[in-house]
Amino acid sequence: MFLYFIQRKRWLGGNSRFLSDFWFAYRISGQPGDSFFDRWLSVLFFEAFNNGFHGGHRQFPDDIRSALAQAPYLNGGLFTKNKLDDKHDAKLPDEFFTTLFDTFNDSTPGFLERYNFTIAESTPLDIEVAVDPEMIGNVYESLVNITFEGRAEDDRRGGAGIFYTPRVEIDLMCRLSLVDALANRLGVGSKPLLYDAIFAYDPTEKESADRALAAQKLWPDFNRVLRETTVCDPACGSGSFLVGMLLVLDDLQARANAQLGLEETPYERRRRIIGEQLYGVDVMDWAVHIAELRLWLQLVVETDLQPAELQFRPLLPNLTFKIRCGDSLVQEIGGINFGLHRAHSHVPAPLKGRITRLKGRKLRFYQGEGDVSEAMLQHEELALFRDVLNHKSKDLQDGIVVLNRRIESRLEQGELPGIGTGKAKQERLKLEDEWRAERDEKQAELRRIDEALDALRTVRDVPFVWDIAFVEIFEGDKRGFDIVVGNPPYVRQEMIAPPTCKTDDFGGETSRWREQKKVYKAKLQASVAVAWRNFFHYKPGSAFRKLDGKSDLTSTSTCTACRS
Repeated sequence: MFLYFIQRKRWLGGNSRFLSDFWFAYRISGQPGDSFFDRWLSVLFFEAFNNGFHGGHRQFPDDIRSALAQAPYLNGGLFTKNKLDDKHDAKLPDEFFTTLFDTFNDSTPGFLERYNFTIAESTPLDIEVAVDPEMIGNVYESLVNITFEGRAEDDRRGGAGIFYTPRVEIDLMCRLSLVDALANRLGVGSKPLLYDAIFAYDPTEKESADRALAAQKLWPDFNRVLRETTVCDPACGSGSFLVGMLLVLDDLQARANAQLGLEETPYERRRRIIGEQLYGVDVMDWAVHIAELRLWLQLVVETDLQPAELQFRPLLPNLTFKIRCGDSLVQEIGGINFGLHRAHSHVPAPLKGRITRLKGRKLRFYQGEGDVSEAMLQHEELALFRDVLNHKSKDLQDGIVVLNRRIESRLEQGELPGIGTGKAKQERLKLEDEWRAERDEKQAELRRIDEALDALRTVRDVPFVWDIAFVEIFEGDKRGFDIVVGNPPYVRQEMIAPPTCKTDDFGGETSRWREQKKVYKAKLQASVAVAWRNFFHYKPGSAFRKLDGKSDLTSTSTCTACRS
């Protein structure tokens, strides 16, 4: 499906029907049967799209060889061999491709050939049956049928917490959140102007709103704040909200560029926005891949490059460190809850410098620069986060020493005549109790950090933890994202279960499965308590106030924990 959008750009030999012609050339080439994937598609995927086609493959006719030699340098991880490719020798029969290209349900043409693939979301051409890039998101929802095979439709979607959000609602939520985020930085007095600018749809509305911003001399600050705004969807699914926010940001930044005389192509603008401003997380790895696909499509549909430019550098950026796979809620390292919203200590200049350099290296990896690898960045993330924890551990130890000295000093003063009786004694005891409570809390936090350090020894030990995956965000100057937007999973409380496990893995609704659900719910409770420590009277290592199991906050804890 992705390549059908690519060929619509005429990037494959200038042929908008390249794939069907590629298949036809194979069929008449006299090649061994069932070798289309091994000897033809694999060359297109892993060589041509990685700028590595050497031209020595004699199975291709001249026109196909020429198209492969000029194929766009896509990369981005989509067409890079991974460990599954190396581990398994996949065999796809020609019959599979016959269904795609030639015959489907005993009639012609094949399945993919029946549709007109357009290159803009929700803009079908003329009156033809059209498939736009948003179709990739519909594929994601259909995959729920595989993940929860055998369940009724409502149970499948309810069990996964997946519900379709209409495009108009996505657009509304993105624009509303952006108005608030920018008003927080530019001042509430600018809110009426921001509403007009951000909710301007047609050219006349945009022109009027842009003039109003110019009259108030707001464009330089508006542009600066707009470019600095970071956005995260903590349950991104197929990436609908990320795409929605990309489209809104792209329109506003194009208008800002025009007002300020800044030159930037649509492709470069969108590439920068995705690389510097958009982040996502989802617990399902296949959902992450589809979100990546949709963002990649938003780049290529806006790319209008000359043939030579298509091979200059990878057109698809690496999104590995932008869209992460993991549980947004249960943040555990070695069984230790590692939720957000801990008290931040001052990060010294050397560590801040390393955070800045890591952010720069991630951007270089995103751009496809060959001197930065995924493994290198993973090790750097881990080393940096361990050093941040060590620094916080040292701060806690120093604080404990200071509190012990205060307590000992007061105890000595209490032995002096007149100090150990009456009102003075009560005040001394109260102050000592406060210091002891503060010391106990610091000691519990110190034990927690030490246990996490002990568990975090290699990259293989690292699950998804917000502070590690986006260390440049959470240990940076702003300590978090500017906007969190999305449609989180809404799951009935009795359906809440470990998201990567299935009932069938435990032989159905057995006692083992119910115990797994109970344990996971307890972890969710702890995550919510960490988010609102005061309300839940949360202290590391101690009991805390809990929600009723049927509380709405329990069933929508993605929303509550991530938005705090």
